[in-house]
Amino acid sequence: MAFYGNNAVHCWCKFEGSGNVASTAVGHNVSSAADNGEADYTINFTTSFSDTNYCQATGSDNGSGQMRVNCRHTQATGSYRFITRTDSGGANDPSNGMVSFFGK
Repeated sequence: MAFYGNNAVHCWCKFEGSGNVASTAVGHNVSSAADNGEADYTINFTTSFSDTNYCQATGSDNGSGQMRVNCRHTQATGSYRFITRTDSGGANDPSNGMVSFFGK
């Protein structure tokens, strides 16, 4: 049974950051994903949020024990742009990029 409504997972996406992001992006409510350069991504939503008061949760890795942190670049109702950084602070493409969005 799916849960729809305010504060539900509005969108989730998994992608290969070191490959062709557009062709590897899978998930729910994802119209497209873009690679804007090293460690810089945009997820576009099929159905936009009603406002920009939503949050994202992430969990990305490179398969080598390095933790990734996604730092917001731009947040709009129809898309979210972010940069991935390693635990040491450097920008780096994750092998497995994972992000979800909550809100209304």
